[in-house]
Formats: sequence, C-alpha cells, structure tokens
Amino acid sequence: MPRSSAAGHFTKRRNWFWLVLICILLLFSWPFEVQSSGHPCCPEDPELSYFLYPKSSQRFQYLVRYETFFSSARGKEKGFFIILPEDFYQNPKVKYPILFLLHGYNFHRRGFWWNVLSPEKARKVLCEEKEEEYHWLLHEDIAVIGYAMMDSKNRTYKDLEKSLEERFEELSRYGGLLKGDYTPKEIAQSIVSHNLHPKGNLSDPFHPIQKMIILLPDSDNGFYNDENEGKKLFPETKNQKGCDSFNSGEAMNYSLFPFLYMKPGALGRHESYFLELVRFIDSHSPYRERVLRKRGLGGISIGGFGAIKLGLKYPHFFQSISSQSGLLD
Repeated sequence: MPRSSAAGHFTKRRNWFWLVLICILLLFSWPFEVQSSGHPCCPEDPELSYFLYPKSSQRFQYLVRYETFFSSARGKEKGFFIILPEDFYQNPKVKYPILFLLHGYNFHRRGFWWNVLSPEKARKVLCEEKEEEYHWLLHEDIAVIGYAMMDSKNRTYKDLEKSLEERFEELSRYGGLLKGDYTPKEIAQSIVSHNLHPKGNLSDPFHPIQKMIILLPDSDNGFYNDENEGKKLFPETKNQKGCDSFNSGEAMNYSLFPFLYMKPGALGRHESYFLELVRFIDSHSPYRERVLRKRGLGGISIGGFGAIKLGLKYPHFFQSISSQSGLLD
C-alpha cells in the first residue's frame, strides 16, 4: 500500500537528517586541506595553471600553492610558492623537512621608463619573463624534478630517467617547454645519465631522496641583504598588490641617461624579510604543524650568494646550505 503523505513527509525529513549527519561526519573526518590564494598576476598562464590547478586529465598531479604574508620589514604583502609532497594530505600526521630555494637577479626589473612604469606593462613583463619567485618553479622545473626524485616507485636510475621523460613530455603539452628547448628525452638524459649517474649503469639501484617541502620566496633584487641600513631610499610603494608594478615617483634612476630606471625593491631589508618568512612558516602559516625544524637553504646566482651568506650567518637555522652558480665574490 502507498504511504500516507504524513509518513512520506517524515521519511523525507529523516532522509535529510541522515544525509546532513553523514556530511558533517565526513567533513570532520576528512583531512582538512588549506586552499592556496589565487595567483594575482598571471592566472591565465598555462604552465602556472598546470601546477596550481591540476586537471583530472593530467597523469601527474602536483601540490603547488601560492601563498602570501605581510612582511613588516618590506612593508608590503609578499608572495611565495610552496611545493608540498604528493602524499601531504593523505598522511596528515607526517612532518617534513623544508628546503628554501632563493632566486637569482631579475634583469627585467630595470628598463626604460616608457615600458615598465604602468601596472599593465609591469605585469606583462613579469608574466613573460617569469623571474623571481617563479624562477625555480618555471625555469628550473623544480616541482617536476623533485617529485620524480622523491618517488619511491623509481627503483633504478633507468626508472628515474623514464619518469622524468614522461613528466617533461606532459609538461610540454601545457606550455612548459619552449620552441628550441631540448626534448623531454634529452632533458631526462641530461639530468640522470650525464649528471646524477655519469658513467654508471642505468640498472643500478636508485634510492629516492627524502620527501620534503620546497619553498620559493620572492626577494626582488635585494641580494638577501639589509642593504639600506634602515634608511628610506625609495618612496613608499603605492600599489602593494600590483604584481611588481611601480610609478615614476617610486623608481630610481641608475645611469647618466635620464630615462633608465630601476624598480624599487632592489635595495631594502631583504635579509630581515627572509628571516620573517622562516618564522612565519614555523609559527603562523597553515603548514606550521607539518614542518620539521630541519631546514635546507639553497639558491642560484645571487640566490646562491644569499644561501651561503644566510646559512653561515644563521647556522642554527639551517642543517644544509648549497649554492648553484652563486655570486660569491
């Protein structure tokens, strides 16, 4: 016999009750995932989207986040990329060491007043050149290489080389390789056969590196120094979230020519900013409970200089330091 309307109404209410209860239980039992900030500067860049917003159709998924914090030393919001281990949310109790990688000098921060002053043109330069905090992620492909080298499925150097080739092959389909770059196979061979395991047998066992968090700060062109000794060398930056844009009153003329300028930020409290960032990660960031006090510091070019300088100056902060093509003189 058909149920009465009252009984049917009670059944619907009961169903809704259980549905809501199940949803609440799932919410509290599921690992809580912090969503990163939407990237403000180049949201349509296909390579950046590949890492920040991976599609289900991608074979390789990367946990890359773009985060911001307010730096008192710099007096502005500063962004950074953070690369999490692929099982970060599957193992919520596991803690990881962290590697800070410092970028090199961005020569595109200087130029002629007519092509770098407007926010639109400054953003265009930033998105085209992909320097500063972008460098390790998009020029050096640190997420691709790091994930492959941390992958326990790669048991031999041959496995690692094949994994890198496949990863770079997919990356190339999302704009990650430019015309004239080496092929994915050549890149993988260069990393493994020519550098990691030269003259070795590819069948030799490969031991994956420890899983870690990799953080990519944005230190402008400051050489990771407190260069201005507290003096105010530039007017205040008016547009603090303008993707490195700047106005004519905020630029520094650096030559005898009246139209050559350097963007603000090349001088300032960049050492203090970096130490602020380290403390922020340890005490206030959403990842603070998952980070071991086991830190590595590396960098390329002026970032290599910064890594050696900061690592030697603050040895209690870092367990390892390294320099790639560092400017050390």
